[in-house]
Amino acid sequence: MPIFESWPWKAKIAKYADSLERLRSGTEEYDDDQWWADFEEAVMAGAFAIRKLFESKKLSYEAQAITIDCKNSPKIPAPLLENGVSLKPSFMDRDKLDRYFDVAVQAQTKVDLQYFLNQVMHSIFFEVEPDEDGDDLVLALCSDHRFQKREEQLGLLWIPLTRIIAVFREIADDDIELGMWHLNHETGVREQIGFRDRKTAVDLGLASYSKDMPVPGSGKIGVWVGQ
Repeated sequence: MPIFESWPWKAKIAKYADSLERLRSGTEEYDDDQWWADFEEAVMAGAFAIRKLFESKKLSYEAQAITIDCKNSPKIPAPLLENGVSLKPSFMDRDKLDRYFDVAVQAQTKVDLQYFLNQVMHSIFFEVEPDEDGDDLVLALCSDHRFQKREEQLGLLWIPLTRIIAVFREIADDDIELGMWHLNHETGVREQIGFRDRKTAVDLGLASYSKDMPVPGSGKIGVWVGQ
């Protein structure tokens, strides 16, 4: 189901960011039941709302290009049962991080916005711990799909809560100045794209500074028409 109007969704995402800031800097214990319920709601509902905006073409080109700096702990061999079968993680293992990952190793990496949203929505590991300095909280998560990949390096992601809050706020403030579309005659698909800043569209060769002068899309059949 596509979203009709984006601003009410973005207003809710701003509130989720406020909730996360309160939870991050508040005095409540971060392992308290109510704290966890509020945290899970803010992160998961916020991620769902952003993904719906993404799917409904309600995010700007700039917002869709957001990347998130984080750290990664590689997988380790899973514990073996008595019959030699590897123990598979379940939702009961959401906080059993050192059972499946080498948490002592945290290599710098980055993920794009859509990948982060999918990790949240399909997470099987979902835990919060203080960072090394004790100045921030870090969300540790990994989806079942990521865990099942053969590559050992595709492990547990550690994402600072301050970065998640910043992403939520950027999405909440995202405003499309220039909306464009074209009909791809090879696929029959009407494609859409929006920009916060016309300059970005001009730099990509998709628009000019004159609203009356649309220019051809880069290598695509059809013409991008700006609003």
